[in-house]
Amino acid sequence: MAPGTYLVHLRVANWNGVRPLHEVWTVTVHTRTLQVAPDLGDRLMAAVAAGNLQAAWFDGAIDLRPALSVSNDLLLQRQIRSRNALAAENEAFLASRRLSVEQVHQRRTQALESRIATLRARGRERMVPLFEAQQQREDNRYAGLLQDIMARSTAMLSTEDLAVCVREVQ
Repeated sequence: MAPGTYLVHLRVANWNGVRPLHEVWTVTVHTRTLQVAPDLGDRLMAAVAAGNLQAAWFDGAIDLRPALSVSNDLLLQRQIRSRNALAAENEAFLASRRLSVEQVHQRRTQALESRIATLRARGRERMVPLFEAQQQREDNRYAGLLQDIMARSTAMLSTEDLAVCVREVQ
């Protein structure tokens, strides 16, 4: 990595879809050349996790706004790509789940209707309310599962800045 001063931008990303996602994204930008340095953010996070990060005084002599603008743009692009990919994955998973729930409900309903018809054909009307109650529970279960699927179809990707650090590389 080239010597110089780098801006390291850390942002938290949260996705509340079927498969939740919680990540910390990093972008590192050289403050003079505005070139991206790919691994400094990961090394910074590893140093924080290990407790090996040492604070230093930043005198503010370097204008960080251009590097911050680049990092914001890159993180926004990542957010858009991630949101699109996660939304497509979420929709495919929900469509599969919806189909599975509908098929299971249909099989259970048909089995219960068949039992009720058999009981009626055999003149055992006293048993019918038991199976009708089972059908009502199945309908309630099915409605609850569909409601859960619908709630997860409006998943969102939210991001929030965690930190902006300045790192000097010798």
